[in-house]
Amino acid sequence: MLTFKKFYEMKSLDAHPGDEVENINKDCEHYGVKGVIKRTEKRKEKRSDKVDNKHNVPGRDLVIRVTNNTKNAKEGDEITKSAEQIEPIKK
Repeated sequence: MLTFKKFYEMKSLDAHPGDEVENINKDCEHYGVKGVIKRTEKRKEKRSDKVDNKHNVPGRDLVIRVTNNTKNAKEGDEITKSAEQIEPIKK
């Protein structure tokens, strides 16, 4: 049985630098942002002094270079998103 945690860890491992992606999370300030994955990073975990919200779960995040302009991001910005917020752009 695939757990919630393992599903998102697998999804982040399927993402590779150079992949084109879009933020599909309608509740996120960066919804609609399109970009290219630059790298993955280990997520700072809860109870860490580097985490603001204290509810992060272990995993990896994707660092994305933005390729379009939206209300909260512009082309060239670098944003970090969890894998469940992004989908590959189909060509």
